[in-house]
Amino acid sequence: MTELQRGTLKVTKKGQGTMVQVLIDGKPFNLAQGQLSSNVTPTDGLEVEFVRVGGQPRQVRAVGQEFVPARTSAKSSQAVPGQQSRPTQTQSSGRHANLGQKPDFHNPYNFVPAPPRKTEHPELGDHLPVQHASFDPERFSGRIRIRMTAKTPIFVPDTDPDKSCPDSTGHKSFELRTDANGLPSIPSSSIRGMLRSAYEAITNSRFGRFSGSHQNRLAFRMDARESRRLVPAHVEKERIRLLTGTSEVSNDARPNDPMYAAWLPRYRNGQIDNNTIKYASGDLPQHGEQVVCWIEMMQHSNPMFQYWRVREVVRGSDLSQLREQPDPSAARGKSTPYSPLQMKRVQGWICVTNANINRKHDERIFFR
Repeated sequence: MTELQRGTLKVTKKGQGTMVQVLIDGKPFNLAQGQLSSNVTPTDGLEVEFVRVGGQPRQVRAVGQEFVPARTSAKSSQAVPGQQSRPTQTQSSGRHANLGQKPDFHNPYNFVPAPPRKTEHPELGDHLPVQHASFDPERFSGRIRIRMTAKTPIFVPDTDPDKSCPDSTGHKSFELRTDANGLPSIPSSSIRGMLRSAYEAITNSRFGRFSGSHQNRLAFRMDARESRRLVPAHVEKERIRLLTGTSEVSNDARPNDPMYAAWLPRYRNGQIDNNTIKYASGDLPQHGEQVVCWIEMMQHSNPMFQYWRVREVVRGSDLSQLREQPDPSAARGKSTPYSPLQMKRVQGWICVTNANINRKHDERIFFR
């Protein structure tokens, strides 16, 4: 006889219906259609009994009661865990009378459940991870040989920057990654990761730990406002020169006046704009090039701030290459020339990261 386990119901209002889950050791499990006894009124916190099939709760009933299927034939009511009977018309159409859920819904994140583990097991339980600095004679070691067949097209790029081919928009194309014999090559680390994930799921292994407290985030995306605290610099032989533009570095690393970089107009809707700043030859300024340029102070209206905008750019480091000061720029969008007019001749370096985010319109020149 299949052993019964216990848990509690978790009932949550969802739109016009109700979502019912079973809490097992504090972890919620969604109920498949027809798996709640028809004589049970879903009540939050109600203690229930059930059988586990594939890690999921089945035939959920009140403690001490029998499971009563919802409007099934006598034959289907004798179904055992793991067997599926043909649903009746009442069961397979519309919302479940008790649960108020759409039928046949499966949360995509619960394909491989993680049932409770016996953490006290001497070998498979929780303990400090084994060090990988040397081979341990008390542990298993060896090799796993893998033969793979590509059932669908696959492409592993060679990301060597020296082999990339930028197109007209600055986006790069990469060749197929190959080994010393010119054959397609897949990094062994990718295979190790797939095998590890499959093994951990099949054996119900512990999850990898990345910090002693479980509180540290593994990675996060920096808030865009935090970029103002990044101070640009140029490496010159044995020293580093900070390129802070016309501002000073405050105590929290933010500029005390306009941002360190001058804006270099470049894109519109992800494409090179007709009004982009180019060299006199018609070429686009490229990443890392040393330049001299005229910059103009601009006033942005919403939000309110000032910034330097590039008006003219010339390759090289000689300021005398610049012609006479250009006329003030026309108002455009939320930006207008600052009053009173301010223009400067500066020397700096181009920084190009391409049209890598929506609505990006400028690249940058870091200058001193």
